Amino acid sequence: MTTDDAGSVAAADHRHAKLRVWAIRIAIGLVALLLLAVLAIAAAPVGWLKPRIETAITDATGAPARVGSVERAEAFSFTPTIIVRDVHIAQPDWAGKGDLLTLSEARFRVPVLRAIRGQARPDGIRIAGLRAHLIRDEQGRRNWERDRKDDAGSGSPTRLNDLTIEDAVVRYDDAQRNRSATVRIAFDAQGLRVSGRGMVRDRQVRIVAVAPPITDGPWPFRAEVTGDSQSMRLDGRMAQALDTGRFTGKVTARGDSLKTLDAILEAGLPGTQPVRFTADIERRSPDWIVTNLDGTVGRSNFSGELTVEKRGGRTKLTGKLDSSGFDFDDLADDAGRARGAAKAARTGPRVVPDTDINIGNIDTTDGRIEFNLRRLLWRQPAPFRSARGVLTMDDRQLTVEPLSAALTRGGVSGRIFIDARGREVPMLTLDLKLSDSTLATFAGHGDISGSLRGRAVLTGPGRTLRQAVANSNGMVGLVATNGVLPGRMASFIGLDIGRGVTGDSDERARLNCLVFRMDLRGGTGRLNPLVVDTSKSQANVTGTIDMKTDRLNWSLTGAPKQRSLLRYDRPLPIGGTIKNPDAFPPQNARSVGTVFRLLGKAITGKQPPLATDANCGVLALRALK
Repeated sequence: MTTDDAGSVAAADHRHAKLRVWAIRIAIGLVALLLLAVLAIAAAPVGWLKPRIETAITDATGAPARVGSVERAEAFSFTPTIIVRDVHIAQPDWAGKGDLLTLSEARFRVPVLRAIRGQARPDGIRIAGLRAHLIRDEQGRRNWERDRKDDAGSGSPTRLNDLTIEDAVVRYDDAQRNRSATVRIAFDAQGLRVSGRGMVRDRQVRIVAVAPPITDGPWPFRAEVTGDSQSMRLDGRMAQALDTGRFTGKVTARGDSLKTLDAILEAGLPGTQPVRFTADIERRSPDWIVTNLDGTVGRSNFSGELTVEKRGGRTKLTGKLDSSGFDFDDLADDAGRARGAAKAARTGPRVVPDTDINIGNIDTTDGRIEFNLRRLLWRQPAPFRSARGVLTMDDRQLTVEPLSAALTRGGVSGRIFIDARGREVPMLTLDLKLSDSTLATFAGHGDISGSLRGRAVLTGPGRTLRQAVANSNGMVGLVATNGVLPGRMASFIGLDIGRGVTGDSDERARLNCLVFRMDLRGGTGRLNPLVVDTSKSQANVTGTIDMKTDRLNWSLTGAPKQRSLLRYDRPLPIGGTIKNPDAFPPQNARSVGTVFRLLGKAITGKQPPLATDANCGVLALRALK
């Protein structure tokens, strides 16, 4: 190495040494500055936070907020206690005068070092002198939320080492659900205690909630609402303390109606007979998962599972419902039953039930529910034995498809569609098929038999099933073949009065076919055709049915298939209703004058032509087309 090289190395070492000295000095300076900053923060006043706290509260609630003072409890501390006093949050303009919340004092600790690392989570919170008045109006506005977002998740709550709440009273008024409550809240080393009273649908209830002190990990709790008309208890476990967005639990509930419980559940449930149920629930905000659902409504039972998802302000339901014994009458409360009975007394027995199909108020709910009613219970004899299907809801459109109902013999299958989207009155569409059944299944007459099949395609507006059918367009077709009926009845069908009166009561006739088709326009059904063809006679019926009143306006023309001693040779008017038709056999056929006239025609051979066999196959195809 030359002398010049040695000099260069020495110069470089000297420069590096100076750099190291300066680096050490800078590092020491930075550490000193950091320590000074920490010390400054540990001793800094906090009054400047007051306008920021007021702004944050105002932004969150949309209501003016006022804070009396913000100060620190200690002159110097790395974990200073911040004291906020005399907080007032005004009610929004729509909620009226007064305060949404007032607070005498709130204290909380802020660890300085964690705050520097961006982990400024307060702990040691103590709240005293809290008064809150929570309001939800009929439109669903909530005064404690500036912008309601049903699908907003709760996220992870602030982790608290300890929380103390003293002298807290919360009042709640909900005009939308007709409920109110006033409760006192305490939270200290003994845990959470909530107690108070309220009203749910004008019925008094008692409210209780308890939980242990805050600890790391799962946090158990119990909440109850009890009263004469209802009770609901939730035994649950949150993922961590105060995390209302993540918990599991078991619900036990009873009520004089599902509608009563719905004031708490908010699921749009109808009035029913008394209900009891239990279920396991899981909350994954914003969703709910219900499993092991098991209960009764009236004398019906049910079990199943349900998932409730909240997205974009809409609710989506997905689930299954199973019942080993189900009575549709249990879906009406006593008041609803009384109204139905009074209406039936005024209108008389009707073919189409007055079932409510108005789904216009279910405007934010979608979903898919599979149901299996394995045994249907009836208070009066009915042919339907079970039903199953899939119910789908999509923005005020309800579809039941596939739908199948088992009868005593045979079954009904098809589709029901209710469209209330953009309509004041829902539009009902029915497309149902009857197959593999028998006349005896529906006739209620043990002496009549024959295979039976049918089709109904109807569309009409109405708030109930009866109203929709009464305004509908479409068709109803029924075809019965290969049966038997009493011989006397067959004679009367052909207006063969002589054999109808004098025939052997044990004699049977063959039913070749009964073909019925009714074309509806605006709820008025016109027969096209109604033909009854037997081995003894044939009848053709023309006329209309008013589905608004079930009234018949028919004319029957009958003919025997062999000469008769007393044959009624004029069209026979038939009135009354579908369930109670008028006059058969014709009363005037028994008058002396009529008898002599019919005898005279028989003697002189001036009777109308005899009937021939109908082309049942062609008629059946037309009727069900």
